[in-house]
Order: sequence, then structure tokens, then C-alpha cells
Amino acid sequence: MRYIKTRGYLLGVVMVISLLVLCDCGKKKEEAPPPPATRAAEAVSEDETAGIRLRQSKSGSVLILEEKTEVKTAKGEPSRKDAGLSDRPVAPLPSGYKAFRDQHVRLYVKDVPAGLKDAVMVAQAASGQLINYPIKGFKNMGPNEKTLVFDARTYPVFIKKLETLGKVEQPEVGPSDFITVRLTVLAQE
Repeated sequence: MRYIKTRGYLLGVVMVISLLVLCDCGKKKEEAPPPPATRAAEAVSEDETAGIRLRQSKSGSVLILEEKTEVKTAKGEPSRKDAGLSDRPVAPLPSGYKAFRDQHVRLYVKDVPAGLKDAVMVAQAASGQLINYPIKGFKNMGPNEKTLVFDARTYPVFIKKLETLGKVEQPEVGPSDFITVRLTVLAQE
């Protein structure tokens, strides 16, 4: 009976030592130095990688590629949509910024129906979208008027192409993401 108890203790001690050895081996593998760089990595010049930095994400399983900038900005609060997933600062919006801007553009042409048709084709070629249903702020639309929506980046292209059709009158646009346009085609005097 005494032999069985001693054998049980020895077996328990051996198992504990085995577990400790296995745990220590795992830590040694994590602390091992990184493998030597390959020749392909050495071929990349410092100029190519000067503005690039990799950092580890909070979970540790993903590397994030960041570009270094020369101008250092003060660290701001993370975006509300970010939900604490990163530590990127919120970019300040320009003064007078609105997500959507309304714009009234007048186009003066010799032939109104043909000019309206051509203006809609120019708008669609410049990534504009025609809206055929009534929207707030664009009521009482006449037969020679159309409502269009543009991304703010493609709106200047639309205006330049529209100027090839005739005389264009439009107020200046403030900073925004999207522009809703009330396009009115009028007869040239």
C-alpha cells in the first residue's frame, strides 16, 4: 500500500515537472531572435521605406501599415464610429463644412430641349446621378429643370464640361462631400 502511494506521488511530481518544462520551452521559442534577413529584403533601399512604418494592432495578430508624416499633429480623440479599435485622431473638418450642399446652376443655350438633354448626358458622364422624384428644397421643378447629385470631387468636372454647351451661372460651393444640383436650362438672349 505504501508502495502505491509513493508511486502516485512520484507520478504527480513527474507530471508537474513535465508541464513546467513544456511551458518554459514555449516561452523560449517566443523569445528567440528573429530569423536573419533575406537578400531580397536587403535589396530594398532605405529611401523606399523611409516614410513607412509597421505597427502591431491591439490584438497582436495583425500588422498595420502607417505612413510617417513630417508634420506632427497633436493626438486627438478617436472617432465615435471607431469604437476604440484604433488610436487614430479625428481629422478636423474645414470651417463651413456640410455633408450635402444645395446648388442652383443655370445653363444658357440656344435650344432649350436639346440643351437639357445634352446637360443630363454630360452630368451622367461626370458620375452625376439624375433624381426623378421630389426632394426637400427642390420643389416646383419646371419642364426645363432637373435635379442631379454629385460627389464633390466630380462636380468641378461637370461644370467644366457644362461650359462647353453654353454660358453657366453658378454660385461658389463650400466644403462638402456631396452636392445636390438644381439644373435650369434657359434660352440664351
